[in-house]
Amino acid sequence: MPVCEFCPLVPNLTCGLRLQPARCCAEFGKRGFIAAFLSRGTAGLRKWIKVTSNKSGFAARETGDESPDSKVGSLIMPRSRFFCRLLAILVALSLPAVAQDKPADTPNAELLRRLQEKVDQLDRDLKSVLKNAPKTLPENPEDRKLVPMLETPVVQSFNFGVRNGQAVEHRLFVAKLTLINLTAEAKTIEAPQITLDADGNSLKNGVLDAQILNYAINIGQQGYPLNQIKPTASMKIAPGQTATTWIIFSGLPRGPGLPKLKLSIASGEKPIEIDVNAWAMSKLDVSSKRLGPRSCLALLTIGGELNFISYGALVEELERLATQKVSRVVIRWAEGAPAIDMNLSYQFIGMAQSLGRTDLQNSQIPSLPQSFTEFRLAELPGANQAQGNYGVNNYGLAMNPVAMANASIVHKTTSDAVVAALRTAYEVLPRNELLDDIRSADPLTRAAAVAAGGGRLANENLPLLLQLADDEDPALQKAALLALRHFGEPEAIEKVLGYARKNTEPLASMAVESLAGSRYAAAHDALLRLLEREGAESRKTIVKVLAQNPRPIWSETIYKYVRDPQGGLGIDGLQALVRVGHPKLIEVLKDALQSRDIAIRDTAYNELANQPDAATEEIALQFTLKFMESTPPTPAMLAFLTKTKDQTSIPLLLKHLKNNAGDRTGLINTLAQIGDQTVANTLVEQYATLRPNEQTAVLGILGQLKSPAFLKLAEPALDSQDANVVSTVCLWLQNDGSPAAVKLLIQAFEKTTQPNTIIYTANALGQVATAEARVAIRKARSSPDQTRQMQARQALQNIYQRSPAMQYVYQARALEQQNEHKGAMELFDQAVKTDPDLPEAYSGRANVQIRLDKYPEAKKDFEKALALDDLNHQAITGVGICLAVEGKFDEGIKLVEDVRSKFPNDGLFLYNVACVYGRAVEKLVKDDKLPERDKKLESFRRKALDDLRESKKLGFNDQDWMKKDPDLASLHDQPEFQELSGLKAKAD
Repeated sequence: MPVCEFCPLVPNLTCGLRLQPARCCAEFGKRGFIAAFLSRGTAGLRKWIKVTSNKSGFAARETGDESPDSKVGSLIMPRSRFFCRLLAILVALSLPAVAQDKPADTPNAELLRRLQEKVDQLDRDLKSVLKNAPKTLPENPEDRKLVPMLETPVVQSFNFGVRNGQAVEHRLFVAKLTLINLTAEAKTIEAPQITLDADGNSLKNGVLDAQILNYAINIGQQGYPLNQIKPTASMKIAPGQTATTWIIFSGLPRGPGLPKLKLSIASGEKPIEIDVNAWAMSKLDVSSKRLGPRSCLALLTIGGELNFISYGALVEELERLATQKVSRVVIRWAEGAPAIDMNLSYQFIGMAQSLGRTDLQNSQIPSLPQSFTEFRLAELPGANQAQGNYGVNNYGLAMNPVAMANASIVHKTTSDAVVAALRTAYEVLPRNELLDDIRSADPLTRAAAVAAGGGRLANENLPLLLQLADDEDPALQKAALLALRHFGEPEAIEKVLGYARKNTEPLASMAVESLAGSRYAAAHDALLRLLEREGAESRKTIVKVLAQNPRPIWSETIYKYVRDPQGGLGIDGLQALVRVGHPKLIEVLKDALQSRDIAIRDTAYNELANQPDAATEEIALQFTLKFMESTPPTPAMLAFLTKTKDQTSIPLLLKHLKNNAGDRTGLINTLAQIGDQTVANTLVEQYATLRPNEQTAVLGILGQLKSPAFLKLAEPALDSQDANVVSTVCLWLQNDGSPAAVKLLIQAFEKTTQPNTIIYTANALGQVATAEARVAIRKARSSPDQTRQMQARQALQNIYQRSPAMQYVYQARALEQQNEHKGAMELFDQAVKTDPDLPEAYSGRANVQIRLDKYPEAKKDFEKALALDDLNHQAITGVGICLAVEGKFDEGIKLVEDVRSKFPNDGLFLYNVACVYGRAVEKLVKDDKLPERDKKLESFRRKALDDLRESKKLGFNDQDWMKKDPDLASLHDQPEFQELSGLKAKAD
């Protein structure tokens, strides 16, 4: 038999026990602890802890930990190694014996927990030391090289720019790269020496589209603006030293699938390469185990880093399990597992929650297999736990499998997740198989089987459940107590009642719920007797459970304690009585309105206000009016008055509007719902004294009431420094749409210097879209103010997008891409008939005519589009191409060059300008008698290639079309064009 994997690496500490791999160190106790650290660093300590805590649900692993951190230990210089060995020995000797004095199957859980904390702290300290500490050079010359290490890799997509009416997806890869120099000479690495191969496409480090720099990206638990993520231009790394830099690549293949990524660092004769996908998979550290009836559930344990790259490996593992007919999955995270990238975790959890209900498509990450009927997550890393809406409490209620299944797919414990995932399986499993699983050795399977199927057992199996209720496993105990609700035998009720009396959580709450949920009267009577004997705090707990299991039998008992001032039930008792019901409920609620306890009073009021009958509504109304005579109304009262539309409350509301020093937004909104024009006049009078948020509410009300006073307040409101005020007034001016309203919007749009006001007024004008509004928008596209210019372009684009003719344009473009030119022409003709003022219809039809070599007809349509929109760049470049084809290339080039400055950072415009030059080159090549032919040929080719390269940087990277675009055919023999389009690779 093989010895422990640690022993051959540390001969002087060999235990000599010839046990199974990864077990003898657990048997050997402290010396195993030391061996684990000295042989494998902090990763070895974690392995040792997992081995010795096998009974806690973590299986011992038989493979080594291959994470980069576990390999760093061999790089520590002698003094650091001695220090770390000494530290390990001191830590080990300071702890009580774990396995030396006890068998391996009885670990001290608290000791292991504290040990894990010490190891985690040691790991952090050691990484900090190692990152900047000099490294000894390996003795083997082959190991003297530059060693790369990746951190926090992210793949993320951004959508900006439009092509053929669709947003263009831009995909990035971002990571931190650490280089360790294990050579004898200093190394210098320039940023361009680092490249990324993505599915065969070579990408350059740090070369980004200009527009993407305005976006931000989440890396780990933190957000970074992309304009701050810059690769270090040059890194000089001394022997034994390290250097770290950002690496960032744009232009990854689009789509939800993860491309094959290979990072290359040019250094020496042979480049250093990292298979990013394989590296990420090794970092994931995932293992799986089959559980449940007929092994229908796969329990996956993630011990490493789940990031955007390793997520692909996780999906591959899930797809593999799906092919093995696994129908249920639980994924849990091992203790100490790194936090999931925040952005990834939101997407992953959202996708998991929708599984089985809808196939939630995601452009960022691959979809999960849809064949799973159950998909649960458990024990998320600490930083991600706030993202899981568990929907269950910490005690007995959490073990109710139906409640857990309906609450959330994220669970605090693995046991809860497995119970919820296997619920429906055990509800229908034959009893003989159910009993087999209950008697099995696996604690997770047993707990799930008992929780979901224990109630289906025959009476002769009751002794088994009674025995399990006293088991050492708390999860199994809770499951057994839950199952005992289905049995009416005295011994079953007495067993459950015994745990309820002990008042030890979480078993006490589980026992109370079991009694309350039982269908047997004896169990209910026992619970009521228990309630009589308990103190105030215990009564509250029991009453909460009773409210979750409402039965008429509880009614009188709860009523008695609610009426008893010494009962101590407070709000809990009141809410329970509402759920259970009682003939004197309204009387109790009415009396509670006079309570000195504000919480009880508010609870009673809320219940009365929500009752549907007129008598109860009158009680709530009279209390509200009396309350408002001296005190401003509460939010609940305002909601009640809005519902009832009571006119007698208006004078009281107006009084508080004038005198209240607090936030009056609620008052204003309520008055808007129940008031009339006289209320509007009062609001106008008070407008100048209001805060910005209150002014926002008043403007909304006046706009809604179509009050003449609205336009009077609108003009000064457009000058407000508060964005919400401006947004609201623009919205209601847009809804008004009258010439006076449009005039106010145009005036504000043209004179304001506030960016927010420019945005809101431009959007409103785009929505109104009157002739006057369109003129103002077109004029603003030439404004020196970049914000005004950009918003005007966007507003005009929005007008075009809302045209009823755009549906024909979209359909025609789709047919055009399929080379169905006849059908595309018919649809573009229909678009022109539907909206003769839509430039997109004319320019689209012109593009089809160009493909049909009908350049004269195409030129007419481009000119019509240009007449409708003088800054439609497709129309401009289209006319330029047609002029070049006619031989008037100088005229066509002048046309596009005159407006070049108006389209900065527009990749599609530059591509089309390159097409104009391409057609000009074509004419020059065919006619060697043209004046200055050679000079123009060289110049036009250079400009075409420069524009193509720049368009690619700006996000237009459609190599497939570039290869076959007839406008660029004259450039096919140019090596630079072959590189840009990929023709060179194809030719090779």
